[in-house]
Amino acid sequence: MRQPEEAAGAFSPLKGAPQGTDSQHDASGTFHLLHLRAGIYHVLATDAEGANGVARAVQVRSGKDAAGVKIQLSAGATITGQVAALEDGRSLAGVQVGRMPGKMVQTDSADKFSVPGLVAGSKVALQFVKNDPKDARYESREVWIPSDSRFTDAGIIKMIGTDKASAEDESGLTGLRVAHEGGHPVVTGMFEESPATSSGIKVRDRILSIEGKSTQDLGQGVLDQWLAGPEGTTVTVRVQTDEEPARDVKMERRAR
Repeated sequence: MRQPEEAAGAFSPLKGAPQGTDSQHDASGTFHLLHLRAGIYHVLATDAEGANGVARAVQVRSGKDAAGVKIQLSAGATITGQVAALEDGRSLAGVQVGRMPGKMVQTDSADKFSVPGLVAGSKVALQFVKNDPKDARYESREVWIPSDSRFTDAGIIKMIGTDKASAEDESGLTGLRVAHEGGHPVVTGMFEESPATSSGIKVRDRILSIEGKSTQDLGQGVLDQWLAGPEGTTVTVRVQTDEEPARDVKMERRAR
């Protein structure tokens, strides 16, 4: 074990369980996670240099301690990739990449990024932020790191520009909730009483295009901007359910 820069935390896959319970270990490497409800937890340990380890499926029983949990630290996994402008593929300098909250790294001169100190066998939500008043951009992407991998390539992350004038007129929404799962995005849910609920679109449908523009390998930032627009306008979304033929669905955007 390394010196007390290390921290241990518990996170649980169970609904309703406490999230982000943090604890600093002592000089002997012993840690205590207090006030956990009964459940099954994955316990993560990480240090300031990015080494980490996980004790998976630790069972905590009501009124009893889960003692003797040992975590072996090893060099963390790294996600690499590149960023580019969606509209023309040009270089984007000064993009901040990382987990939020957390330490952010900046793309290099070749628009490439490398985010170290991650846990293999986990899904990491990365944020991409370009804070430029003349060319502001935002994107997010969930990346799965295989348990046997030290390096995972996220590919090219395409970022769309945020036009201030159009952004102020994007009060109309469809209510679709989508996620990037590789390839085309997938519908994960819909907000109640939104245009999406009466559109015929189903959860787990794949979104192939929006207004004729392919959604292949695009992230949440692009999708949100393409789906939004002035209230009362319509947007055409091409979706596909399983292996059925693709179909076009029109929705009228409504305010929240």
